[in-house]
Amino acid sequence: MASPKIKKVAHNLKFEDMWTREIIETVIAGWIACTMNSAHIIDDRAGFTNLKFQAYINYGMREYDAEANKYKKAMPGSLFNRLNEMPLENLLQYCALDSLLGKKLYYDQQKLFDQMEDERPKANKFFTEGLIAFANTQHRGICADKNYYLEQKKILGKEIQKAETRILSGKEAKLFKKQTGKPLTIAKDISAADLRILLFDIMKLTPSGYTTKAKIASVDQDALNKINTPFTKRIKERRKLTKTVSYVDQYVREIVNGRMHPFFDLHLARSSRSSSSMPNFQNVPVRDAYSKKVCRSGIKPSLGNKLGFFDYGGVEVCIAACFTKDPTLIAYIKDPSTDMHRDQAEAIFLLDHKQVTKDIRFYAKNCFVFPEFYGSWYKACADNLSENCFELNTKDGIPVIEHLVDKGIKTYKDFEKHVKTVEKRFWNKFHVYREWKDKVIADYLKKGYVEMFFGHRRGGYLSNNMILNTPIQGTAFHCLLWSYIQLDKHFAKTKTKLVGQIHDELIPDIYPPEEKEIVATIKDVMCNKIREEHDWLIVPMTVDEEYTEIDGNWNDLH
Repeated sequence: MASPKIKKVAHNLKFEDMWTREIIETVIAGWIACTMNSAHIIDDRAGFTNLKFQAYINYGMREYDAEANKYKKAMPGSLFNRLNEMPLENLLQYCALDSLLGKKLYYDQQKLFDQMEDERPKANKFFTEGLIAFANTQHRGICADKNYYLEQKKILGKEIQKAETRILSGKEAKLFKKQTGKPLTIAKDISAADLRILLFDIMKLTPSGYTTKAKIASVDQDALNKINTPFTKRIKERRKLTKTVSYVDQYVREIVNGRMHPFFDLHLARSSRSSSSMPNFQNVPVRDAYSKKVCRSGIKPSLGNKLGFFDYGGVEVCIAACFTKDPTLIAYIKDPSTDMHRDQAEAIFLLDHKQVTKDIRFYAKNCFVFPEFYGSWYKACADNLSENCFELNTKDGIPVIEHLVDKGIKTYKDFEKHVKTVEKRFWNKFHVYREWKDKVIADYLKKGYVEMFFGHRRGGYLSNNMILNTPIQGTAFHCLLWSYIQLDKHFAKTKTKLVGQIHDELIPDIYPPEEKEIVATIKDVMCNKIREEHDWLIVPMTVDEEYTEIDGNWNDLH
C-alpha cells in the first residue's frame, strides 16, 4: 500500500484511503484513479456513480449484493452493521465481485477516456488529485469542542421551550381551538395544514405564495417572512432555533477525540463543485448572527495554532469575465477603485455612494447582479430586493422605503417598473455578456451540454439558469481546488495543514512560527501560480484573508 510503484484504483478512493490509514495505519501511495469519480465525469446525472448501478448498465449484472444488503443494515439500537454474521463464503464472493467489477470498470473507463476528443480525461485526472488532497484533509480533521456544543444544545432546548410557550399560549392558539375544537400542537413544527387553517381561514391573512406542485398556500420560511405578523415572527424564531439545534446535533455526533472529520466529495454535485457531509461543513449559518455564533464558536485551531480563511475575492465575477470577455466587466475587475455591486445598489435605490451600506450592497449583488447574470429578470429581482431591502437603513439612517418614496417611487409597482429600467441599462452596459449568454444557451440546445475550462461537462435537462451558472460556479470552485492541491503538497513539509474548504475558500490550521511564509505561499499560489498555469485566466485573482486568534474560534475573526 505504501509503494508508489504499485498503482492503486478504487471505487470511492477516499473511503479505501481512510480505512487503510485507520486499520493498517498506512498512507496509500500510487493512487491513479477513482472509478466512482470517473463515472461522474463521464455522466454527471444524479445516482449514476454507484458500483452496483455501473455493474448493471455496463455488464448486465443485477443485484449481486442482494444477500449482503440485509447484513449491511444495523439492528435497532446499534450503530454497527452485521457483515461479520454473513456466511464467510458468500461474504468473500461479494467482496471478490466488488473488486473484480471495479477493476474491469477501470479498464473500460480508460478505453472510453482514450477515445474522447474533448477534455474530460483532463478533468478526470484533476479530480483524482483533488480526491487525494481531500482524503488528507478528511483524515486529519478539524478541532471542535464537544462539551461546548452539548452546553449549547441545553441552552437551545430551553429557548425552544420558551418559544413554544409563547406560540401556544397566545391569542392565535386560543382562536384556533375556539374555531376548530382542537388545540394547536407542535411536534417537529406546527403542521402545515393547521398553520394554513389558522393563518388564512381564521386570521384571514392573504397567502404570499403557493406551493409548486399542490398549488396550495405556502407556509414555508419565505412565505412567513412576507406575511411578517407578530405570530409568524414567533414561528420563525422557533424554526431558527430548531434549525440551529440540527447543526449542533451534527457536530456532537461527529466529534471524536476533539476533532470532527467532514467528508469532502467530488462525485455528487452536478455543477462539478464539491459537496460536504458528516457534518456538512459547507452549510454553516452566516447571515443570522445568533446561529452563526452558536455553530462557529466551537470550531477551533489545533492547540497553539490559529485558523486562516483564504477566500477568492469576487471569483465568480472573474470567471464570468474569462468566459464572456466583456470589456466593461474586465474594466471593473482591473480597476480596484470601482465597485460594480455598489454602482448597481446606487442605481436600484437611487442613492449616492456615501449612502450605500454593506447590507444594501450585499443585496444588490445577490438579488440583482448575480441573478441577472445567471438568467433571472426584473420582476423576480424586484420582488427579492423589496423583501430584503425596504426595511434596511441607508448609511445616513433613512429607511430605504422612505428614501424611495422621497424619490417618487411610492408603490411596489412603481419600484418594479423602476427595476425594469435599471435592468435595461444594466444589459446595455454589459451587452457583450448578454451576447455570450445567448450563445451559451444556443450551444446547449444544439449539443446538450455546457463545458468548463478544466475539462468538465454538464449535460441533461438544464434550465437557462443552470446553463449560465454552471460553467462559472463550477470553474470558480475548480480554481480553488487547483490551489488546494498545490498547497496540500507544499504543506506536506510543514506543521501547517489544510483542514477544510468551502467552495471558494480554503482553511489552513496555521503553526504561528510558519505564518509569514505560509501566507505568502498561499497568496502566490492562489493569485500568481494559477494564472501562470492557465492562460485563459485573463483578469487578476485576489484573496481576502481572515484569521482566528491563537487558540481562538471560527466566530471571532479578524
